[in-house]
Amino acid sequence: MQGRTLRFRLPCRRSRTSALLLAVLMLTSGSASWARGNESHWLLVSSRHFSVLTDAGDAKGREVALRLEQMRDAFAQLLLKTRLNLSEPLDVIAVKSDEEYAKLAPAPNGQIVSAPGFFLPGEDRNYIVLNMAAADSWRSVLHDFAAMMLNFNYPPTQPWFDEGFAEYFASLRLDARQGQFGADPGGLVAILKSSPWLSIADLFNAAAPLGQSRNTIFHAESWMLMHYLMDHNKLSETGSYFEAVETQGVPVETAVQHAYGMSSAQLQQAVQSYFNSIAACERAADRQPASAGAGCGNGSAGAGTSGRRGGGLALLARR
Repeated sequence: MQGRTLRFRLPCRRSRTSALLLAVLMLTSGSASWARGNESHWLLVSSRHFSVLTDAGDAKGREVALRLEQMRDAFAQLLLKTRLNLSEPLDVIAVKSDEEYAKLAPAPNGQIVSAPGFFLPGEDRNYIVLNMAAADSWRSVLHDFAAMMLNFNYPPTQPWFDEGFAEYFASLRLDARQGQFGADPGGLVAILKSSPWLSIADLFNAAAPLGQSRNTIFHAESWMLMHYLMDHNKLSETGSYFEAVETQGVPVETAVQHAYGMSSAQLQQAVQSYFNSIAACERAADRQPASAGAGCGNGSAGAGTSGRRGGGLALLARR
């Protein structure tokens, strides 16, 4: 399958990638003046599908590799894929200290990124850099990891699907053998509560907003629509919708009616009702003692679960 063009807006990609490579060489060689006297030892830790270059030790390197394997498994299970493609190599670098991370992290407008990890697309390979001094730094690249995997493993779709899926994936929580989805990945519930929603027709026809911010009604509504589709087992209907729109050139309203058995207005009402039920459930949970429970069940955006998966994904700990 031919990969789609990723919607990353990173200016001067080649120079930034070259700068990253140069910084990595300086770190690993120990020849830079700031690194002299540093006893860092770099290891290459490999799992079934990933290799991690790290100076944080073997255990940390294996932890990163395990999380990446779990992320890959979670992606495959969400989209019911038995095989995944990764047409461009992915280099993963996990550094042990804030100082080393600052040497590698991009600095738009002179400000180093606050997230403890970042994804950088290159000319012929992609990069993930993680700061192992921060807890769960892998979570900061979930959105971009999902976008990269969609690029090589799913047919071209409208922007709302890509962004909605990536935001949904960004809610992933992992332990040793299980992953859970559904929690707010970052301020999206507040946006949905405070901002007018786009109509489904407008959302489906919208281009992804320019800029780095994901705190827009487009992202929030795309996430909640994906939440609804996952919880109600409607990915197959969504595939039928894209087949009609992308391949057959059917108008959006007609394609929605045929695929989902309802008008776009009815679909929006269903999604908003779903969101309101989650919000009501969360308010009830807040009013009850922790031991009592609120009976929210699966699908709660606060509980971090997906009803589609019965509360979680069983993930193989591949090494």
